[in-house]
Amino acid sequence: MIWLHVYSVSRNPMVRGLNRLTRDLWGAGGLFHVAVEVQELTGGQEWSFGQTTQGTGLGTHASTQNVRHHFRETLVLGETSMGQDEFDHIIEQLKLAWSGTSYHLTKRNCCTFANDFCALLKCGPIPPWTDRFSRMAANIDQRSMNRANKSSARRASLPNVHELQVMANCMQVTSLEAQPEAEAEVEAEEEIEVEYSESSRPSLKPQSVGGTTVVVPKVYDDDDAGCFMK
Repeated sequence: MIWLHVYSVSRNPMVRGLNRLTRDLWGAGGLFHVAVEVQELTGGQEWSFGQTTQGTGLGTHASTQNVRHHFRETLVLGETSMGQDEFDHIIEQLKLAWSGTSYHLTKRNCCTFANDFCALLKCGPIPPWTDRFSRMAANIDQRSMNRANKSSARRASLPNVHELQVMANCMQVTSLEAQPEAEAEVEAEEEIEVEYSESSRPSLKPQSVGGTTVVVPKVYDDDDAGCFMK
């Protein structure tokens, strides 16, 4: 027989009161610690996962007797046909895979370990209400990280202060280099306009026609030009 022992996290009576409200009255979930016991294979010991500064995070306690938490109830998860040798081999693999330093309050905790352990025992998973709050917290944490990563990516795509200064300096240098050329072009255009204006303006010269002095525009033929009497 495979049992899941459920505890209220810590010995704090306020946590027990919260769990009675959120689990017993609302049916939502709570703050729980869980441990797995295999009646035929663990010799009256329960296995759980927790944080340590070194080595494995797996540990054993006498069934329902973890003094760090307040025992609440035991749930039956199923049965297993696994032998002792196979069970011991799985435990050794889990000890290596679940180091105490890899513990995370919402993403890698006693509940996630219990689910993996039960999958290897070919039973379970643990009831969803036992880890609902930690899964909700993990989802919120992941969304916050995603938003932070997107914000960082947007900031990284924008030029920094140094890059903006370099760009401004380059634009200023380009503007200064182009200014003499632009001024030269303007002067050349003004000269062309002056030349055109002077060349196109009629030149009036006095001429004597039949004893009478007239002024004839130089740009017109004598037949078409208007005569201006003095």
